[in-house]
Parts: sequence; C-alpha cells; structure tokens
Amino acid sequence: MKKLLLSMVSFTTLFSFVFTLTFTSSISSNLSAQEVKSGEKGSISIGDLDLSLEEAIKLVLKNSLTLRKEIYNVLMSDTAYRNFLSRYALTIEGDVAYTNQQMPESGMTSTFGGANSTEMKATIALQKLFATGTMVRAGITETLSDSDDKAISGFSSKDPAYHKPVFFIVVQQELLKNAFGFHELTNQKKMKTEAQMARESLINQLASVVINALADYWAVVVAKGSLTNAKLAVSSTRNLRNIVARNIKLGLSEKYELSFQNASLAQAESRLEVVNRELIVATRKLLRTINLPPETKIEGVTELVDVLPELDPEKALETAFRKRVDYDNALKKIEMARLNLQMSKNNALPSIVGFFELSTMGQDKNFGTAFGDTLGATYPTWSVGVRVSYPLGDTSAATKIRNADYELKQARLELEQLQKVLRDDVLDALDKVRTQHNVLIKTRKYRKEAERYYSRILSQARKGRFGTARVKDALDLMIASRQSELVELVNFNIDLLMFDLAKNEVFERYKINIEELLSEVK
Repeated sequence: MKKLLLSMVSFTTLFSFVFTLTFTSSISSNLSAQEVKSGEKGSISIGDLDLSLEEAIKLVLKNSLTLRKEIYNVLMSDTAYRNFLSRYALTIEGDVAYTNQQMPESGMTSTFGGANSTEMKATIALQKLFATGTMVRAGITETLSDSDDKAISGFSSKDPAYHKPVFFIVVQQELLKNAFGFHELTNQKKMKTEAQMARESLINQLASVVINALADYWAVVVAKGSLTNAKLAVSSTRNLRNIVARNIKLGLSEKYELSFQNASLAQAESRLEVVNRELIVATRKLLRTINLPPETKIEGVTELVDVLPELDPEKALETAFRKRVDYDNALKKIEMARLNLQMSKNNALPSIVGFFELSTMGQDKNFGTAFGDTLGATYPTWSVGVRVSYPLGDTSAATKIRNADYELKQARLELEQLQKVLRDDVLDALDKVRTQHNVLIKTRKYRKEAERYYSRILSQARKGRFGTARVKDALDLMIASRQSELVELVNFNIDLLMFDLAKNEVFERYKINIEELLSEVK
C-alpha cells in the first residue's frame, strides 16, 4: 500500500512537472514572438496599401480633413497682400448723362439761347496708380448740346447742335512725402512680408498636426500591444487555473486556490474586453485623422527608434535659430517696425503734389470733324502746377512717430525674450530625449528581469516551493513590464519628434516637400 501511494505521488509530480514545463515553454514562445522590435525600418498596411512611414505621413497630409482645412488657410495667407496690389489695377470708368433744361420765355437767356436746351454727355476714362506713387488719368468726353434758340435778323442766326469732344490726361505725383513711391513701395514690402510670415506660421502648424497624426498611429500600436498582453494574461491565467484544478484532483493544491485563480481569470478577461475596446477607439480615431473608411484594416509595424542619436546642444541651437519660424518672424517684425518708423517720419513732412494736365477739344456740328480737331490737338489746353499743404499743430503725426519708435523697441525686446525661450525650448527638448532614453533603458531592464523572475518563480512553483498566488503576481509584473516598455518606447519616439519640432526639422526628417504638397491642393 505504501509503495502504491508513493507511486501515485511520483506519477502526479511527474504529470505536474510535464504540464508546467509545457506551459513555461508556451509563455517563453509568446515572449519571444512579442518582443518589441525597434530601430528597424517598418511598413504599415492600410487597407490594400503597404506603406513606409514617410509614405503614410504623405497619405495623412493628403487625406486628413483637418490638414486640408489648414492647407487652405496657408493658400489664403496672401489675401491682404493681393488685396493691396489691387490698388494698382487699371480702372476703366464711363458715364452717360442726358440733361433737358427749360428756361423762362422772357429775358435775354431765352431770347438768344432758347427756352429749351438739351445736352447729351458721355465720358470714358482710364485711371492707374503706379508703385512710384504716380497717378495717371486719361479719357475722352463727348458732349452733344442743342437749344431752340431763335434767329434774330441782323443780330444772330439759329445755331445747330454741336459735338464737343474733349481728350484729357492728368498726371499727379507727390514730390516730398511719397517721393519715388516711398510709401507705396514700403507698404508693398510690408504686406508681402506679412503674407510670408502668415504662410510660414501656418506651415509650421502643419508640422504639429503631423506629429498628432503620428501620435494617433502610435496610440494604435500601444493599444495593439495592450491587447496582445491582455490575451497573454488570459491565456496564462487560464492555464495556471487548469494546473490548480488538476493539482486539486491529485491532492497537491487546496480548493481556495482554484477560487483565487477563477477570480484572476475573470479579472483578466474583463481587462481584455476593456483593452479591445480601447484598440477599436484608437483605430477609429486614426482612420478619422487620415480620412479613410472605418472598416479599413491597419496592420504592420512602425519605425520605432530605440537608439539615442548624437545630441549636440550648440548645433541644435544653431539649427533652431536658422530654421525656427517664430524666430525668423521676430526678425521680420523688427524690420517692419523699422519701416513703420520711417513711414511715420516721412508722413510728418509737408505734402507737395506736382500735377500736369493736358486737354484738347473740338467743336462742330459734324462729329467726325469735331473728333478730328480733338485728336489733332487743334485747340489744346495745358497746365502745370504744385499744391502744398501742411497741417499746423498736428499732434497725430508726432504721436505716430512716437508709437512707431516704441513699437520698434518692443519688437527688439520680443526678439531678445524669444531668444531665451527658443534656447530653453531646444535644450528642454534635448534633455527630455536623453531622460526618456534612460527611462526606456531602465524599463527594458525591468522587463527582462520581470521575465526572468516569472520564469524562475514558475519553475520553483512546480517544485512546490511557491503557491499559485506568487506565480500570478509574477505574471502580472511581467505583463505590466512589457506594456511599460512599449509605452516608453513610443514616448521616446514622440520626444524625438518634439525635438525635431523645436528645431523645425519635422518635414526634413520625413523627406516631405511641403511646397509640392501645397501645389497639389485645389
């Protein structure tokens, strides 16, 4: 009987050893398969397309509704400048008027001019303002006038209707305030610079939207990792519960251990449901970002880098000061403030306007003859002159000069402040990359140690040295470490992107020609 009992114990111990060994091999295989692959080129399968990360970003830039809205803002950024240029457009104007006048029957006017007179007058003219501040207006006016004048014998004869065409040209130029178009050219330069500033600022915002799109994709990667780990937790907990159930039948475990494992399995299955829902939500958000149907499948790996690049603070600062849009715009703002000051001083000068007017006319009852006299300058009239004006006691001009001077000083202070902010932005981003890489390395060490700990605890448990609760704790620790490593790896890549953003090198990093992209949008 004693031998039989010993044989049964030996058999159950051997069965438990074989089953546990199989379970351990399964976990080890899963760990190997789920090992995070980083620092390698990857591809993303979106629907039927296999894309590199650069191609996926270009897909985002082309498809994202948010990005397309922002791109239209970029394309409209020169609106003010184009509106300003419209002042130089050639303007054509014309008018026609008919006048009928009745006069009293008595008096000299009605006697010699008639009691009724009519006049048909038509004018067509062209006007253009040049960037030199020169205004030119030229045109022709045709007047056909008639009256029912009475012929008086010995004094007058009845006049026929006369055509009176007049050709005119007027040239006007500010000689002091706007000499050689100083105001026009300066305003044009300011408006063009403002358009460039607005455009560059909006393009810079597109880089942030690209980073958000990448973060959405990596959120799917993290959610998929969470789902894989949750499935592993369910599978491992179910296998552990089965071991306990069999051990209870063999008298090697207590029944309360099975209750603990059932509770652990229910908890793991509940967690699996939550994580699966999180993956669905993250995938929907990404598909919404890239404007693809919600049923589109997303598979593959991304380029998750785990290697710390060479980080040279001085080189990074030099790059940022050369490429940062806000710094370049701050320099342009100083230049614009300087132009404003020059214009304010120029506006305080007296206005001296030179003008030249030339007209020729003709008059005849025959339109052709009258028009020929006009074009032949038979009856020319010309005048040249200067108009001078200067307001006395004008505090507005002095105030504008004062304010323009203050605005220039403000712009210089803003640049000085921005230099410090930019320096801190770059160095903070650089430090964050270094810190996050250290966190990643430690988390990776934590994951490896947790896997070793779980493997050893499981090995000792099958020898009866530890209970299943200890194995469950080790399993939870191992799964948490795997998830933590993936999260920190994604965070490290995001911090690398934020470092590129601090230097304004996001588009260069992914070889994106933003100007080519903008030209494709209609």
